[in-house]
Amino acid sequence: MSHQPADLEEVLKGLPHAEPFRFLDRVVKLEEDLAEGVWSVRGDEDFLRGHFPGRPLVPGVLLSEAAAQ
Repeated sequence: MSHQPADLEEVLKGLPHAEPFRFLDRVVKLEEDLAEGVWSVRGDEDFLRGHFPGRPLVPGVLLSEAAAQ
């Protein structure tokens, strides 16, 4: 596959995940055995509400899921 940034929509078609549990905003590298993506946390996500108000924290299970995707 290409060393160029991949089309996000094409990559998303290959993932079994759907909103709100799809943690991929951009694919920056896609090769045969390697992929690199970006997940941008905006700060208004539902999972941040109530997690340490004023000092939000992304739950570790979501970080693990994002890394797996």
